[in-house]
Amino acid sequence: MNIEKYIQHIFFKPHGFNLIEVMFAIALVSAIGAPLLMLNYNVLLSTGRTSELAERTILLERILQEQALAKAEPLIKKDIKIDEPLTEIVYERTTIPATSQLATFKEAQLIKVTASWQSTSGGSRTETLVTFAIMPHEAEGNA
Repeated sequence: MNIEKYIQHIFFKPHGFNLIEVMFAIALVSAIGAPLLMLNYNVLLSTGRTSELAERTILLERILQEQALAKAEPLIKKDIKIDEPLTEIVYERTTIPATSQLATFKEAQLIKVTASWQSTSGGSRTETLVTFAIMPHEAEGNA
């Protein structure tokens, strides 16, 4: 008989939850919820950084294409400032260093485009694209 009363007392309480049960429930929800919130925050932060990087990479590729099509001196260095999105770009076209195995290609040039900007998540960011191009020398009579 005492067991039946005890079971009824545990499962059919007329007065609600006691303090220990409430504290246990809060601890359980917190233990599950906190990591999920941190994961969500990290995903949002990573998405923002990736979006910034993708935007600047597209911008750098556009600069590379514009400079490749432009009639410019073979060896140049240009500083470009862009207002939207606020970015400082350095475009450099140089000869291949003599120590490189690519130096055997006499017409090959090293092209480097570097973008610097202030990240929305704080701090400065820099991204560099490097490529190689064959820039044939024009005959002096055709220039």
